[in-house]
Amino acid sequence: MTASAWATDYVFPGQMPAGCSGSAGNYVCGDLSLKYRDTVRISGALPAKITVNGSLDTDTAQVNAAGASSNLSLVVSGDVRLGFATLLNAQLTARSISDSSGSVTLGGSLTATSGSIKLAFATSVAGSLTASSGNITLDSFNVVGGDITAGGSLYVGYWGRVSGKVTAKSLSDGGAVIYSGAINTSDGRISLGYFSSVSGDVTASKGGVELLGLNDVQGCVWSKDGADIALSWASSADGVCCGSGSCNKSCLKNGSGWFSPSLCGARVALPALDHLELRHASGSGLTCTPATLTVVACQDASCATRYTGGVAGTLTTSGLSVNWPAGAAFTIPAGSSAASVDVQLLSAGTVTVGAKAVLPLAANASTCTFGSPACAFSAADSGFVLSVSHHVADTPQTLTIAAVKKGATASVCAPAFVNVSKLVNLGCGYGDPATGSQPVRVGGVPLNASASLGASCDGTLRPLNLAFNASGVASTTLQYADAGKVLLNAALADNAITSGLSMLGSSSFIAVPAAFKADPPALGVLRAGVPFAVAVSAVNGSGLLMPNFGKEAVPEGLVLAWTPASPVGPLAAAGTFTGSGVAPKPAWTVFSGGVAALSDLVWSEVGSGDLSATLASGNYLGSGKTVVGSTGSLGAIGRFVPHHFDVAVTPACGAFTYSGQPFAVAVTARNAEGGTTQNHDGSGALSPSLASAITLTEGAATGQGSFTVNRIDKAGFLSGVARSLAPTYAFASKLTAPRTIVVRATDADGVSSLGATEGALLLRSGRLRLSSVYGTEKRSLGVPVQAQYWSGQTWVLNSLDSCSSVPGGAVAMDAAIHAKGGAAGNWASAIVPQPGGQALTLAGGHGVLTLKAPTPTGTGSLDVALNLGMAASDLSCLGQPRPASVGAGLPWLRAQFGSTSGCAGAIDFGRDPSARVTFGVYTPENKRIGHVSDIQ
Repeated sequence: MTASAWATDYVFPGQMPAGCSGSAGNYVCGDLSLKYRDTVRISGALPAKITVNGSLDTDTAQVNAAGASSNLSLVVSGDVRLGFATLLNAQLTARSISDSSGSVTLGGSLTATSGSIKLAFATSVAGSLTASSGNITLDSFNVVGGDITAGGSLYVGYWGRVSGKVTAKSLSDGGAVIYSGAINTSDGRISLGYFSSVSGDVTASKGGVELLGLNDVQGCVWSKDGADIALSWASSADGVCCGSGSCNKSCLKNGSGWFSPSLCGARVALPALDHLELRHASGSGLTCTPATLTVVACQDASCATRYTGGVAGTLTTSGLSVNWPAGAAFTIPAGSSAASVDVQLLSAGTVTVGAKAVLPLAANASTCTFGSPACAFSAADSGFVLSVSHHVADTPQTLTIAAVKKGATASVCAPAFVNVSKLVNLGCGYGDPATGSQPVRVGGVPLNASASLGASCDGTLRPLNLAFNASGVASTTLQYADAGKVLLNAALADNAITSGLSMLGSSSFIAVPAAFKADPPALGVLRAGVPFAVAVSAVNGSGLLMPNFGKEAVPEGLVLAWTPASPVGPLAAAGTFTGSGVAPKPAWTVFSGGVAALSDLVWSEVGSGDLSATLASGNYLGSGKTVVGSTGSLGAIGRFVPHHFDVAVTPACGAFTYSGQPFAVAVTARNAEGGTTQNHDGSGALSPSLASAITLTEGAATGQGSFTVNRIDKAGFLSGVARSLAPTYAFASKLTAPRTIVVRATDADGVSSLGATEGALLLRSGRLRLSSVYGTEKRSLGVPVQAQYWSGQTWVLNSLDSCSSVPGGAVAMDAAIHAKGGAAGNWASAIVPQPGGQALTLAGGHGVLTLKAPTPTGTGSLDVALNLGMAASDLSCLGQPRPASVGAGLPWLRAQFGSTSGCAGAIDFGRDPSARVTFGVYTPENKRIGHVSDIQ
């Protein structure tokens, strides 16, 4: 196109760019280079197609701005370069597509046939992106309204939005991207940036998956090759799956700080439909009534495995005319593998039956389990019609056998026998499962060669004398103790001799379990979060096992559910119940002898509950009957107790605790996954109370001390957490060096914090020491006080003590005395309270007890003691009787003060500290301070 200084309005057809030609909606151009603010309109036939044999540059052009993208197809053999703020409403196909400036609006889909697609800042695409073999790179704030398919790698910039599913070799993004569909990669890692979220499954065939933080995947994260699935901080997923087949979590690296995601269940791609198989018990029927053919979808050549992806098709016949009462078409719904179609031959003879799959197509031709040659189905003008209802196994049923022949019209049956007894041979076989171990009993006679209850159906026909009524119908009893579809065959014993009629017949019935019976684990406590085992049995109407259950061609299975029974109350937690057969896992289909042995069931809570089992299909072999069962409603499984306790301690005095000083303990009841078992509660909010009293001990006892208060009553537990300020540990000897103990919690069920979190506590053996003081009677005097601990060698300053304080009422002051010991006169002193009203507060292990100057003025001494106990007088070594005081409640700071009158030579360490304060004695002259000045 020729360059122009002004924008050009191009019209197809009409004023087209140079080098373009065509009409009637089909146009061809050479290399096309649009200029600043050019426009392209389509005014002719729609939809239109423009083929560019070369490259396309758009600059800032507006292409089909007022039209729909579905009305314009733009096919470029070379590369497309999109300019800033281009608007293009078309379905665009090119070798490669790039947008270097951004803010482009694309109303259709983009396809790169051999190169890459690269879009710049704030570009939007209403349709899909496809790079058949190249990479796709999206800058920040890109919006894609459809799917993204990249034969190479895909990068989505910050704050991108993708409305469809993503398929690429590998994927990474710049964070805060919202994917509204599933993500699949074929040969590389998936790395989702911070805040990115996915509404769908995330599947990596190779290389694994990485969630960098604050990600939310509302689907399954699946690493097909078992490479790492890494969940970083605060990332979550509905489920994870490592490897193909049965999922596991072996590749999960959970650094999210949250609970581990559940398993997704089996993630196996559905194989293709191999062929359709037609089934009938005998391959023969009657002309006067329809026969039912069963169409089975097969996944392999032998049909040992059935296809359950859903099939639509039709039946065909060749030979005689037939009637399809409900039509020849059939549909097998997804999740099922068989359907039934009725067919009726209008005259005696044989037809060849076939089946054709329409959607999906089958890989091979249909087969049949009847006929010689294969798929030959014959009909006679007379025979037996056998009928018995689908029923609960081992419950007596009525079997009716109608002897019929063609009536006045071909489609109506008439009685063949009337009011006569005939000897009829009856036999049984197995349909689904194809084998069995128990016989059918008709009229009380087992249908096998030995007429034995211990032998299976073997095709042997047993004779029974049956009385046919005026309608040509005979009836007898039938009973079958196992599960499955069972075949019945009948033949007239004296057919050719007495009647000249060929009287044959066949039918089938389905025997369904009466119930599922769940056997709880053996008595004893179970641990929350620890797998437990339950055996679930399929039983018949007599309560006996049904060994054929679970052996069906498409195995029937069960789904389990959990109902908590105790405790009850508004705060009772249901917890989570997981394991095989529990949603979202697939149904459990592995049975042996009619018994499912489940060993990975997990309940996360404390209490008891009941297990219920329900037939997964809800319709056993299409019989219209389901199977249920449970352990009841009274909590047959449990009692569940916590898996372990976690113990947290809070030192009583900053970083340490004095020997004998109470400290704070929090005991949390946990399940095996680390979650709090909220039903471990003794507060009275739940019934019954399932909490247990806690005993505290040293994690590794050394014999240097013991707990003097070591019990937390069960009433202390609220929603799984017990808190107490009372636990106390004391050294056996006051002269014990500092040591750290580990606090262990144990209850009567043997639940312990051993191997879990246990709090460590630094203990010091402490005392308060008061020093005597003297000075002028004209001012207050401060008594130095020091907190000390035993270092192992001596008493040293406890600089960590900035928490101990003594109230004024705990200071005991004796009457004043003069130097010779007599009464010093009528003067007294008093405590100078500190801010907060305390007599003494320590900081860094130091404190001062301040006494006011004598009032009225006087001289002499008085003794002071600190009552650190709980009684109304102190236990110092001062003279008796002691003045009244209020205990400070700090007995752990008492020590051995036995050097004054009252307890001279005492060796116990239960004495309160004391000191003498003397007013009227001055500092010696040589220690006086004459002048003080500041030196800068």
